Amino acid sequence: MEEENFIEEKIQEIKATIGSEKAISALSGGVDSSACTVLAHRAIGDNLKVIFIDDGLMRENEAEDVSQIFSDLGIKVDVIDAQEEFFQALEGKVDPEEKRKAFRNIFYTVFGREVLKSEARFLIQGTIAADIIETKGGV
Repeated sequence: MEEENFIEEKIQEIKATIGSEKAISALSGGVDSSACTVLAHRAIGDNLKVIFIDDGLMRENEAEDVSQIFSDLGIKVDVIDAQEEFFQALEGKVDPEEKRKAFRNIFYTVFGREVLKSEARFLIQGTIAADIIETKGGV
């Protein structure tokens, strides 16, 4: 019963915070973003815009597979084809740190563009502490 209470509490928290506004979720298909996306969708339904950014560096058919899994749950996922932008940003880079930074910068550029288009006032994000620290630090 504790799990059900936790889930219902989180759904109510999301509803109370977002109300009738729009929110956006960047779905990776991983546990964190998937759980947050499902909870938010249960809370606000179609006021949640879910995007999956296809960077071209994933497993074969991953974008389609993630989209289908969530479609089966009644959640529409917009797949954003940003492969060309990622490939251009990574072109000629061999240093792993340079590649990581280039990838991160393009991700936030693409995601930022989608946030502006969505007119969402809230971000649904599932992440780990290391990601938050890196993002805040601008590293």
